[in-house]
Amino acid sequence: MLTAYTLSALLGYLIGSFPTAFLLVKWKAGIDIRRAGSGNVGTLNTMEVTGSRSLGVAVLVIDVVKGALAVALTMSLFGNLFWTMGVAGLSAIAGHAFPVWLNFRGGRGLAAAAGVFMVLGWIFIVIWLVLWTAAYLPFRNVHLGNVLASLAGAGVVAGLPKSALTQTLPNFTSTGNLLFLTITFCVLVLITHREPIAAMMKRARSL
Repeated sequence: MLTAYTLSALLGYLIGSFPTAFLLVKWKAGIDIRRAGSGNVGTLNTMEVTGSRSLGVAVLVIDVVKGALAVALTMSLFGNLFWTMGVAGLSAIAGHAFPVWLNFRGGRGLAAAAGVFMVLGWIFIVIWLVLWTAAYLPFRNVHLGNVLASLAGAGVVAGLPKSALTQTLPNFTSTGNLLFLTITFCVLVLITHREPIAAMMKRARSL
């Protein structure tokens, strides 16, 4: 079983670390995205740096596919097991955020996470989008919406009845395991959003 977890982690990380935005922006615009705009290797910075919405959409779609592919391949190799799939998914998000090919400077991880949860269970995405909308509308801040939706989402999912979780998560085992998975996801989101969070706090203190 240890071998299955190790292989799941490696597979997830390698797939997740594919530097989509870096390669597409370099190819289409000849720009190193790490040295332009916010420096983030993701969808929003791709659109800001290139001015191309279609290129940003292409980055988004590929990054979502990365997360889904990591979990789906792990499932095909080791079966419908909660933790091998969970390890692959978290590793894919980490690979997207900290790719070894780019000196561990990647994206925020949310696009890859969307792909991961498409396979693990669609209920995650529905809840996250509802919470994100509620958090974004009052402040019109994407990063704040990302963080608040991710933090609140862990608690909401863990509070759902077991019957609902069983129906929407085909590999559901226990609420405790699910909570651990979502909390780990939240920690990754907080780490990848540390710079915008620090900037928001600095602005708040200056008011």
